[in-house]
Amino acid sequence: MGLKFRERMAYLLVAVFVLAAPTITCITPHPEPYRSHPRSGEWKILNLNGDVSLPPPYCGRHWSMHTVGFTDATVWRVFFEGEVKVVLKTASGERGHLAVGMWWTTGFRHGLKIPLISSTPTRIVVDFDVMIESLRLEGVDQWLRVALACAVQRGDGAVVYTEMDFWDSPNTLRHPRGNVSLGGEIVYQGGDVVEYKIDQIPLGVWRHYRVDLTEYVDRAWGIRPGDRLESVYIVIEVIENPVEIVLHLDNFWVKALIPQ
Repeated sequence: MGLKFRERMAYLLVAVFVLAAPTITCITPHPEPYRSHPRSGEWKILNLNGDVSLPPPYCGRHWSMHTVGFTDATVWRVFFEGEVKVVLKTASGERGHLAVGMWWTTGFRHGLKIPLISSTPTRIVVDFDVMIESLRLEGVDQWLRVALACAVQRGDGAVVYTEMDFWDSPNTLRHPRGNVSLGGEIVYQGGDVVEYKIDQIPLGVWRHYRVDLTEYVDRAWGIRPGDRLESVYIVIEVIENPVEIVLHLDNFWVKALIPQ
């Protein structure tokens, strides 16, 4: 009798907590996620020159880069010398991002977007090594994100973005469209983008990551027939306050697990 009473009180406390919890934007898990995606089989590399091993002057072949939003006040350079080195210095008031990685047009092995669902189920992961050599932030409300990101073109032609952050400034993690401050893993969710928090890499340390793109894209959007992967890249996003960052990247491989 006493045990049943304590169980009822526990359920009551849980119910009160749920009713009193603040309302936040969150992701509804895709029904029965990943059931169709294999967990064993043969790995197949889908991109080219992920280890920047081609001889000069072809070191950076198959890699792509671009900026969005920055003006001429922002200085950025990307070097290809056995690894990728990214240097970014922004000015006050700048808002934008720098992306470096693999696009289907130049970096994917067959020059085609990669179906996320086909006659043969696949599981796509990204292996990469990364180090943030140095970082300088100015101001009290810095906004800096460093993430692995991917773009997926849906069957209806729309493009959605899934991003996995491995370094964030504190202000970034307080965004009202995220739930990291409440113990969740969503940095931001809105429109055509969902951002997850996967790590906070220490400065000056090489770290290897293996990120399951199939899992994160499925959780964010629910993979549907016709969805195709069109790019995978590292993105550095800055808003307003000046930032200086030097990042190194190597062994950037997009892989598919083909069931046998």
